[in-house]
Amino acid sequence: MLKIRLHDFLPRREPCHVAVATLGAGHLKVVGLHTHDFHEFFVVLEGEGREIGRAGTVWPLRAGDLVLVRPRDAHCLEAVPGKNLRYINIAFPSAWWRRLLAALPGDAGALERAARSPRTRLRPSEMPRWEENGAALQQEASRRPWLLTIMGTEACEALTRPTEPPGVVLPAWLDGWLRAIAQPEQHQRDLGHLQRLAGRTPEHLARTCRRLLAASPTQLINRARIRTVQRRLAQTSEKILPLALEAGFGNVSHFIRTFRKEVGCLPSEWRRRTLVPELGSERAGPAAPGRRGEVATG
Repeated sequence: MLKIRLHDFLPRREPCHVAVATLGAGHLKVVGLHTHDFHEFFVVLEGEGREIGRAGTVWPLRAGDLVLVRPRDAHCLEAVPGKNLRYINIAFPSAWWRRLLAALPGDAGALERAARSPRTRLRPSEMPRWEENGAALQQEASRRPWLLTIMGTEACEALTRPTEPPGVVLPAWLDGWLRAIAQPEQHQRDLGHLQRLAGRTPEHLARTCRRLLAASPTQLINRARIRTVQRRLAQTSEKILPLALEAGFGNVSHFIRTFRKEVGCLPSEWRRRTLVPELGSERAGPAAPGRRGEVATG
């Protein structure tokens, strides 16, 4: 069985490798059975396919599927006959992944103990951000460390959140509301304004959020604000208090309490423990010539 090694295609001091690949007509049709010496996750952007495990277990793949693959996981990918499968694949050192799990709240370690590769479905409101960040990872080397931190954090959040009832699809208005409250320009507005963006009564919004998302509208708004702060913490060296105020938190004690509840540690700890600029230096071995940008494992 093929074992893919990260140092064969990832240059020194790079935090990750990213590729957008297509399987199917006019392209490679199958990625053969393999393991890695690194972690990766992939997100299906378009089309349909299958992931096949070591024991022959088959998992269907469709747009919106997010899959974490660990070094011990053997798998292969293939497109459904007559259809293409396009996905974004992000490979990164396992040392960073362990650091990220240690900085997250709750039992994120369950991702490592799962019998099979953890998988989930992203919500429609989350897909544009994954495509945008994936494109930035490919094109903008200076942003790769913090983008990897943000995408890894959001992948863990998606993989560990309560499973939504089978067959349940978020109403278009609710998905649109989640997208609206994620916009940083909205965060200075009060909770009443942000709730009214849903176009539903507060009671209807609250009932639907609790039934489908297991959270109140206020919790979801605060989570969106915290995600904005996390991006700024990872992207800049700005002081924490101005970032909290810009994100709509009226005072620092409320922000600290909310951040610790949602993230599991203080903002300064999160910034220190999850950034990845130095990870490229943890590996030995030069990059293989001519391989940059060509490897898409999955």
